[in-house]
Amino acid sequence: MGLIGLGYWGPNHARVISELPETELVAVADISEQAIRLVHGRYPAVRTTHDAREVIEAPDIDAVIIAIGGGGLCAGLGVVYVVLGSIALRNFERLARDRATLSLT
Repeated sequence: MGLIGLGYWGPNHARVISELPETELVAVADISEQAIRLVHGRYPAVRTTHDAREVIEAPDIDAVIIAIGGGGLCAGLGVVYVVLGSIALRNFERLARDRATLSLT
């Protein structure tokens, strides 16, 4: 499983995913170098990147949680999407454009 977004709830998602007996946290992405270092320190076997596409397009990842902060009605609550396959890239690009919270470059 992959995880995009390591803000307020992201580290909790990483912990829960890594504790599930039949689930493996394979890779995480975030724009924050500090967040990447934190996850790498706790889960050294997990791949880390600043590029969300690397997580979404990784052939060894079956599902991705996109946990990014939301605006408007979602402000302060965060937004979590679990996506599979090609749906992930389309939804993530729309979310990034709409929320302007993560860079895809």
